[in-house]
Amino acid sequence: MRQNNVPADHGALRQFAERFRDDTAFHELVRNDTSAALAAVGIRVPNGVQVSYAPDAASAISMALDRAAPHAAPGGILDDSLLLEVVGGASQRASPEEIRQFMDLLKHYSA
Repeated sequence: MRQNNVPADHGALRQFAERFRDDTAFHELVRNDTSAALAAVGIRVPNGVQVSYAPDAASAISMALDRAAPHAAPGGILDDSLLLEVVGGASQRASPEEIRQFMDLLKHYSA
């Protein structure tokens, strides 16, 4: 449910941030299994979405850029499966609506 274009569960990210700051065991869970940590505060990561911990912006950029590039077919053409690996590594695709809701939750928290 949404109110004023903000997801009703936006408090879950606030809880996530508070537990990350105050609870050392939760902090370790975030570092070791970010998806499980999100689930612990009620945030469901859509199927096929990979969430990883980055301690700072430079690490996040490095993680995104250092991913191994898929091997292209002759002529440098990427087929659909290779394109999916590049844009998200989805093994089981979530619906566009699930992805939108997940991203909206993050967008509204940071705003």
